[in-house]
Amino acid sequence: MSKYLLAGLLMASCGICRASDVPLEVYISGVTPQVDSQALVRAQLKSAAILKHNHIAVKWFRGRPPHCTAGRPIRLVIEIVQDAPSSVGTRALASTVPAICPAPTIQLYWTRISVLMQNLGPAQKIVLGFVVAHELVHALTGSKHHDKEGVMKAEWSPEDVRDMGNNEGNFTDVATFDLMSR
Repeated sequence: MSKYLLAGLLMASCGICRASDVPLEVYISGVTPQVDSQALVRAQLKSAAILKHNHIAVKWFRGRPPHCTAGRPIRLVIEIVQDAPSSVGTRALASTVPAICPAPTIQLYWTRISVLMQNLGPAQKIVLGFVVAHELVHALTGSKHHDKEGVMKAEWSPEDVRDMGNNEGNFTDVATFDLMSR
């Protein structure tokens, strides 16, 4: 069964009429002068395109969600922090902190991300979008699952990063199922 057929069946079974009917509100906090605002905007555009390809419509906001809500829209917070906590692996660029209220929080480790981006050449313009999309999927699914390839790969090789410019960031059927059943 193709992932498009699977997605269609899942949308019908959960009462979703169109792909754009799955709203996601993402709130960004912790933006400081050290954060490259252009890179952040590019990341928002790229990660929104990746999620749109997987039937999730993203709206971006600054700050934190106004209050707790259950159901839709789904709300997530991206918090930009300078350094990773010591409890996180040395190669992690971000992590997701589950929370019920006000929303699950993704922490982006800006020092690590900026070092990575400086070493990427032309790919630096899009890699942050893939990092954000990767963590948004973790937060949406509540899973630490990684795939063998694509956006949800645990660690990208230099070849993966080079290929990102030509890739829409397709998720595997498992990740698509998890996103669609949310």
